[in-house]
Amino acid sequence: MEQIVSSSLKIKLTDLKKLNSYINLPGSGFEVDKVNQIQYSIEGTLGLDKDSNTIVSQVKFNAFYQENKKPTKSDLFGLTSRTFFIIDNIDQVILNDRLVLPKDFATKIFNISIGNTRGLLKSLVEGNVNYANFTLPLITTPLFEDVK
Repeated sequence: MEQIVSSSLKIKLTDLKKLNSYINLPGSGFEVDKVNQIQYSIEGTLGLDKDSNTIVSQVKFNAFYQENKKPTKSDLFGLTSRTFFIIDNIDQVILNDRLVLPKDFATKIFNISIGNTRGLLKSLVEGNVNYANFTLPLITTPLFEDVK
């Protein structure tokens, strides 16, 4: 699957790996039908494997529940995934041995990676009666700033 993300850069998704995952039963006080009680955290990083001209995008997603006025949260489910992309013109995005991507390019890579992570999350909670009515949120990547 090749995707053109700018006039001079092309990427190809080559692999998707689930690094780890967890799913817990909701604690008392949590009502599964009240989706607005679930909160999310998502973290992402981009890296470069120079030997294989591969960009590695890692996404960590966690869903948790926090009862009103309680300081602790209950982790419900989550996973960490990595999506691997080969880039044709790798020399255009390396500066002083660092990965430097145009913001639209980084955003596109993260959007693809987040979509893959949503698919893995769906398979994680699918069939679990506690999360039968749960809908995964749509997540959009904020625009990145160019590194100068």
